[in-house]
Amino acid sequence: MAGSEPPTRTDAPASPPGGGRDTPDLSALMALLGTLWRYRLSFAAVTLLLLGLAAVATSRLGPTYRATAEILLTPPASRPASDGEAATHPADRAPDIASEIEVLTSRKLLRAVAAHQGLVEKPAFNPALGREPGMLRAMGLAPPPAPIPPERQRARTVTALRQRLTVRPLGQSDVIAATVEAGSAERAARLANAVADRYLAARADADARKARAVTRELRAQVGDLRASLEAAERKAARYRRQAGLLDTGDAAGPGARVAALTRKLAAARTAHDTARAELAAAKRARKADSARGSAILASDELAELRARAAELRRKHAEYAATYGRQHPKMQRVRKALSKQRRSIARAERRILNGLREDAAVVRERVRRLRDRLATAKQRAADRQAREVRLSELDRRVKAERQVYETMLAQLKRRRLGPLHDRPAARIISRADPPGAPASPNVPLLMALATLAAVPAGAGAALLRAQLDTGVANRAEAEHATGLPALATVPEVRGGRSDPAHRVARQPAGMFPEAVRRLGAALHTARAGRNLTSVLVTAADTHEGKTTLALALARTWAQRGERTLLVEADLRKPRLARRLGLPRQAGLAEVLAGETDAGMAMVRDPAGPLHVLPAGVAGATQAARLAGPDLPVLLRAAAQHYDRIVLDAPPVLPVHDAVHLSQAADTCLLAVRWRRTPPETARQAVTELTRAGAAVAGVALTRVAPRRYGETASGDGVAYGRRAKAYYAG
Repeated sequence: MAGSEPPTRTDAPASPPGGGRDTPDLSALMALLGTLWRYRLSFAAVTLLLLGLAAVATSRLGPTYRATAEILLTPPASRPASDGEAATHPADRAPDIASEIEVLTSRKLLRAVAAHQGLVEKPAFNPALGREPGMLRAMGLAPPPAPIPPERQRARTVTALRQRLTVRPLGQSDVIAATVEAGSAERAARLANAVADRYLAARADADARKARAVTRELRAQVGDLRASLEAAERKAARYRRQAGLLDTGDAAGPGARVAALTRKLAAARTAHDTARAELAAAKRARKADSARGSAILASDELAELRARAAELRRKHAEYAATYGRQHPKMQRVRKALSKQRRSIARAERRILNGLREDAAVVRERVRRLRDRLATAKQRAADRQAREVRLSELDRRVKAERQVYETMLAQLKRRRLGPLHDRPAARIISRADPPGAPASPNVPLLMALATLAAVPAGAGAALLRAQLDTGVANRAEAEHATGLPALATVPEVRGGRSDPAHRVARQPAGMFPEAVRRLGAALHTARAGRNLTSVLVTAADTHEGKTTLALALARTWAQRGERTLLVEADLRKPRLARRLGLPRQAGLAEVLAGETDAGMAMVRDPAGPLHVLPAGVAGATQAARLAGPDLPVLLRAAAQHYDRIVLDAPPVLPVHDAVHLSQAADTCLLAVRWRRTPPETARQAVTELTRAGAAVAGVALTRVAPRRYGETASGDGVAYGRRAKAYYAG
């Protein structure tokens, strides 16, 4: 069962009116020192044991020497762009340095170093050579070990060398330091220089092999590109011949012919429009017989005919003034004039027919030019498509030629220049035999061992103190307090919910069953006497009293009894916040007469329980618990509730629980399993009984079920393995 209260601090005494410095409270430190002194044998034994083990381990460590060889990586210089390649510049050096470090520590390189230096024959690098026979083998009671294959010995030697090799960059520079640890100074220097020399030789071999491979690959690529270029050129030439595009600069090509036909068609359409307009105008002029019409229908023949007609009309006018209508001269003039008019009409019709024929000729010319233009456009489009295809082939040839020339230039550069932009390497400092061993640092190791041994000894002493104090079972609780141990309430571990919620959510669980057993034990202990108000308290903080009070009240409420839970801890109220209730007036305001008890009560969100929260917290409000108002409040509440549970403060830190116990029908003392010392529990019971409280008994709280079931006697079977089946419903 999780603890319901944090550790409380004893309030510091008020400063004098004139001001002054508070005296530091050294009680906790003195208690710690006293515990260490009481268990000084455990402290000394663990500390000396760890120091002795550290001394033995340090003495068995042989001297180790370190030698370092330094290698400089020279970055390649920037190279301008040429032959179609982009310019190269030195990039970030970190990847290059990391790659070279991996090469230096590779098993292949170290295998070559081990073979060159004969490390397989050195026991320091080959564990198979330095093995000592065990006791049983020395006595002849065990067969000799199987021989280790040479391949496996070489692999172990490489592993040992790799463990002794440290390769790291020096600061932000391009220098790599290769450090080797060995049992002698000369061997350490020799191995460090061997690693550096082998690294440079391996680089040279790898560069040479890579150069040859790249050259062969480039030659093959250049040959393939040359063949591809020649094939593309042949394909373009063949298509040019087939498409008839050998003379691409012809000025009278399809485009020029289209332009010329377009101009001719425009001129023909203009002439056609003009002919149509003249014909229409001539028709209108013939009907109107106007001067404009005469101009349009003008011709020599028509002009002569019109002149004769005008002369006849003049004669007709002269004769009309002299002769009558039936006069022979008048008749001859009218007859001649009528004949002349018919001649003029025939001449005009001939002119109109000529205009119609001209318009038809022009229209036919427009039609022929339009057909020729459509044909020319189709031919021009076909030629343009062929030219586009030819352009694509030419571009492909150009691209193939550019790639070929680029690769050819790279091949020429590979023959003269470096293979790639890999940094050059050289040894700038060879390893010298060190003058003093690098390890072990005996003073430092012993100081670290002391720093570890002293806390370990103190922890052992404190652990011994914790294991030796605290009530362990119900028999010890009854012996320490002189009261019956009513129940053992297990601690609920796992999950974030309040343990008291198990009463509502898991009624068949171990925790709810223990709370119900406690309620029944309270009834038995108070048989024949009133059991309306029950005060739940503890000797000290973190005993689980608030959780116990809440779970007990919920158990009674769910059983159908009208139950009220009163948060009577006015100094450090936590119940309302655990229940998720809003801050409002509570017991402190009710005792102060600022509000009514019915207005301050709220409903438990998890069930039918009624709760009276504490309200405003503080020592001033807690002083009202000793007044006469609390008993009056409890008597009034007893008229409406069957059970009243008071969550009281701990007994020993403050005196509030003693005053509250006088107003309750009975008291229940929560004793934390293996944490509450018997003397503390006994003192709490003495404080309560001295005030006249009726203490029904104690409840062991926060019991670890598994440990209690394995070690306790009597009711320990309630938490054993066989009892788990009863809590699974």
